[in-house]
Amino acid sequence: MSAFLRELLAGEEAWTAPRLLEALERRFFVTFHPGTVRRKLLEMGYGWKRTRYVPTGKPKEEEVEGFKAALGEAERGG
Repeated sequence: MSAFLRELLAGEEAWTAPRLLEALERRFFVTFHPGTVRRKLLEMGYGWKRTRYVPTGKPKEEEVEGFKAALGEAERGG
């Protein structure tokens, strides 16, 4: 299991816990408890962070102006 996890996590792809469980179950034909996988990852020196949505790239000027206008209106209570 450790070698397979290392292989999966070596790439650039960000893995979620449900996707890791699914990949392990497909590979080994066994159902794993999420806690088991979490403990194994911690033993291997891995940790995790919650993902969050962030914009990609720099916003267009008209998007910035539209946001500023909407923010100004919201601050005025409109």
